[in-house]
Amino acid sequence: MRLSGVAIALAGCVAVWTRPAAAQCPDGTPPPCAARRAAPAPNGVAVLAFENVERDTSIVWLGDGLAEDVATELGAVPGVIVRGAGIVRSASRAASGDARRIAQLVSVRYVVEGSYRSVGPRMHVAVRLVTMPAGDEHWGRVYDRSRDSLGSLSNAIASDLAAALGTGVRPAQRRVPDPQAYEAYERGRFFFLRGDPSTARSLFEQAIRRDSTFAPAWAGLALAWGDLADDRIAPLEAYPRVREAAHRALALDSTIASAYVALSGVAVALDRDWGEGLRLAERAVALDSTLPDAWVLLGYALAALRRGPEALLAGRHAWALDSLSAYVGLNLLSVTRLVAPERTPAALALVRGRLDANTATGWDAWFAIERGDCATGERLLRPLVRRVSSGYVVALACLGRRAEADSIFRAEVADTARGYVNPVYRAWARLALDDRDGAIRWLERGADERTYWVMWIHVDPLFAPLRGDPRFVALERRLGLEP
Repeated sequence: MRLSGVAIALAGCVAVWTRPAAAQCPDGTPPPCAARRAAPAPNGVAVLAFENVERDTSIVWLGDGLAEDVATELGAVPGVIVRGAGIVRSASRAASGDARRIAQLVSVRYVVEGSYRSVGPRMHVAVRLVTMPAGDEHWGRVYDRSRDSLGSLSNAIASDLAAALGTGVRPAQRRVPDPQAYEAYERGRFFFLRGDPSTARSLFEQAIRRDSTFAPAWAGLALAWGDLADDRIAPLEAYPRVREAAHRALALDSTIASAYVALSGVAVALDRDWGEGLRLAERAVALDSTLPDAWVLLGYALAALRRGPEALLAGRHAWALDSLSAYVGLNLLSVTRLVAPERTPAALALVRGRLDANTATGWDAWFAIERGDCATGERLLRPLVRRVSSGYVVALACLGRRAEADSIFRAEVADTARGYVNPVYRAWARLALDDRDGAIRWLERGADERTYWVMWIHVDPLFAPLRGDPRFVALERRLGLEP
């Protein structure tokens, strides 16, 4: 249920990935940031990803997960302000790992740096708390742990950091998972963050088989299924699995924000309830306001409920939390297109540096078609036709080459080897061919399949030509949408 696809179905329908970009401020604007940067919080902390000093590929999964776990546990200590993992990752990429620059970008006084290496069956983890901008070491320690005891290491590090910061309070002890379950879970997170939800799903399932009471593994499984839903796997197959895993996670730990994020999408897709989707997204934000995905879901719910200005604010907030993420950038574009289409070119200019070349080309083609330059749109999409056939159909129809466009559309529908293709894409293509009956039939199919994306038809500018058609109005009512 990675939602960026809906906004680019006709503008590209292409996969995205994050690519390195030039340094910028956390809000997405270019440097210098001094005029917008707040003074560092006295006990503000950024936890950087731990460095795999031996470049040992067998333990590469540990660095991100350990840092995020330490940040989460330390952030629960009163009096300590810990920056979210997303914005720290963004700042680290923008600053090319320079700790002083990272501290400036996220306005903190302290940076936690760590490194790790395996020594036989044991792991040596070095951690230090550095005062910025001087770069002085405020505290440091080396932990020598067996691999089987890594599940409790983040709590020990967070406790020592809290003491070093003089809080007088230590994070609560949490349940330590089965060692093999912990490693499978961290490996799953590693692959999930790198855009491989299928591998992540298998590893989360492996963790659960080892320890069925490990709540984070259930939450990770919910997110992995959500990533696959409506994209690589049909909604009615994937969304029930999202719901089951998320409920299992919350039954074990009701404070896991990401599980509420997953359930927000399910409430919309399966229950057709934008109000409940909004409530669950708000719950996720209340539990973890640094989680970009929570703000993304919040923005979509607000857009669908016609609360446009609030939706844009939520999208911008997600971008501020992780302004180097292609996923977050595309979702800012999506929300903007839904509630303020005239601002979409400006939004594309803001996020373009996060997009891969094919995705940016897809958006350029779409804007060309919108302004009537159909030849440019067709030329840009032609090299991508195997991946963006629905978009190419629109470009050909725009040029008046309807027979060719219809032929490509029918060939795609007949190509069962393509796997799951969302019916909303096909509805847009039929509408471009002036086939209103076909467009509505595909939208009705999307409703039957419980795709999340059909739940925007009442606000999507692309479907404006169908508004007022009694069949379209009936479909809106069937979906519980306000005509």
